[in-house]
Amino acid sequence: MEEGRALSSFRDKLEELLAIESSMQHKWEQEKIFQLDAPLPGSPDE
Repeated sequence: MEEGRALSSFRDKLEELLAIESSMQHKWEQEKIFQLDAPLPGSPDE
């Protein structure tokens, strides 16, 4: 029974990490889009 609880806790941690990773991925995608829309001053795009 002990390993069942450990496994469940491990799965919770894994889901938590995946949620964090996907939200960071989403944030990174948004920042990338923002950078494409508005090139920074001094960038080679100007």
